[in-house]
Amino acid sequence: MPGDLDQLDKAEEVSRSCAADLHGCLGSSHPDSLIAGVGPAVTLRSLGRIPEATQLRDAAASQFAHRLGAGHPWTKAARNWQRIDRDLEPLLPA
Repeated sequence: MPGDLDQLDKAEEVSRSCAADLHGCLGSSHPDSLIAGVGPAVTLRSLGRIPEATQLRDAAASQFAHRLGAGHPWTKAARNWQRIDRDLEPLLPA
């Protein structure tokens, strides 16, 4: 459906912007930056852009495993294509 694709395109745009902003202010290996990096991967997967989505998801999951451990819930969520429920908006630059 065209309306659904428009919403996913907008979701990709917003999630990439959020991830870029958090990477810029917190650093790329900060857990909140990694959380923000999972969002675009999940959205790209929904858009059928599997190779690009997999690359983003694998990078985030690998960094989560390195920082937090393979058994951490956020690592598992990233590996399972699940968005991580965390309010990142207060962390974004004004």
